[in-house]
Amino acid sequence: MEPKIRTKIIQFVLLFLFFTFVTEKAFSQPTPPGGQDFGTSAPITIYTPTNEPLNAVTYTDVPDWVAYWEALGSYYISINSWDAAREGPATHDYNCHGYAWYVSENGSHCWINYTELPKYWGGQHSYIQDYTNAIGRKVRFTNDDHSAITTSSSSYLRSKWGKLPLYKHLVSNCPYISTGLTYYALNSNMTGSTSLLCVNVERSYNTNITNMPGASLTWTPGPYIEHVGGSGNYEYRIRGIGNGFSSVGLQINTPSGFSWSNTKNFYAGKPVLSNQKVDGYNYYTGYQICPGNHWLGVTVTGEGAGYAVWTIPPGIVYHVGYNQLDFTFPYSWSSIAITANSTNGCGTTSNTPFYLTKKTYGCSGLLGMTVFPNPASDNVTITIIEDDPLVVSSDSSYTSDLKESNTQSAEIRTYTVSIFNSQSALLCSIKRSGKSFNIPLINMPDGTYIIEVSNRETKYSQPLIVKHY
Repeated sequence: MEPKIRTKIIQFVLLFLFFTFVTEKAFSQPTPPGGQDFGTSAPITIYTPTNEPLNAVTYTDVPDWVAYWEALGSYYISINSWDAAREGPATHDYNCHGYAWYVSENGSHCWINYTELPKYWGGQHSYIQDYTNAIGRKVRFTNDDHSAITTSSSSYLRSKWGKLPLYKHLVSNCPYISTGLTYYALNSNMTGSTSLLCVNVERSYNTNITNMPGASLTWTPGPYIEHVGGSGNYEYRIRGIGNGFSSVGLQINTPSGFSWSNTKNFYAGKPVLSNQKVDGYNYYTGYQICPGNHWLGVTVTGEGAGYAVWTIPPGIVYHVGYNQLDFTFPYSWSSIAITANSTNGCGTTSNTPFYLTKKTYGCSGLLGMTVFPNPASDNVTITIIEDDPLVVSSDSSYTSDLKESNTQSAEIRTYTVSIFNSQSALLCSIKRSGKSFNIPLINMPDGTYIIEVSNRETKYSQPLIVKHY
């Protein structure tokens, strides 16, 4: 055989042997060392986040076995071409259940057996089933003896493979049956009353998460209250200091990346009157009105608050509706002061004033009216109010008619009653005579309307609430 051919054959054989050796080293399962795979063990008691005791075990490592577990993890990943990144060393001192349910929340390293896990989602219910693809959800491999937690990607989990290292891996890229997974979220109940809180009265809020050392709890007070104490991070005590809507919020963040929040809303203090209106327009001090019919309105807020209570000067004709006052401003008066307040379980609010002055220009004949009841259901009574002496309109076309009506006081006048919806569309128009008459409402749907009464001299309008009880 020629030397060149012999050399080529020898090179080929050596190359074949080399690749065979490398392949066997890379893809053959490691051989475990002899002897016990842990040093010492000891039973311990740990606690769920809601303080329920749970049995666990601590182990010490044997270095030769740790090296074997590291190699075994690499072997599984290599032969299966799994997408898995090592994030923690191999060790016997905690397993997949210990990591997912306890170690990841800043608990000490421990080994938890599968039979103990129902204490997390049973009993006092530290966790409940709730998969929303959020970070830090607990994952139970229902068809295998394995646990994991979710990550920022729904495709990946983080879990420890028994004594092998901790990995971040695709859901199915692990040595466990990954079908039929069950997801759990922290069942962080926040307890505390949402009823009325009066000034200088104290109240406590609590969370059932009382044994989770790594959790960060942040309480947030709303307006009209102040924080006055509590027992550690798990109780938050407040006191009422004002009047208005308030709240207490709780935010829990865990080392595994889970975040949970809840808010208790309530009303603090006495009622608040706002949104003052005169004939539908925003009120300001010294608001000017013409003599005649007008309506005032307020918005009352506050738990248990009743309708507005009005204080009206003697001699004024009026009717009270739903947080609304219909009254007639006499021609002979230069101003009028009316107040409103409301009461709930914390007391009566201070008076909300309406100080109104007489407008001396642009006013027509002194026709006023009251509408009662308001709200109304089946019918409403309209009463016309006239002041003496009458002031005639500056429009000369009406002057002679008004003078004639003054001298013929016994004459029965005729009025046009028009009803408009909230978009100012005319719904109906009817004629009525006399100073008091009824208008049927039985066929009108519930809602807010404008009722307008007019004759040749003037017209007045005001809101009408229809509510069929």
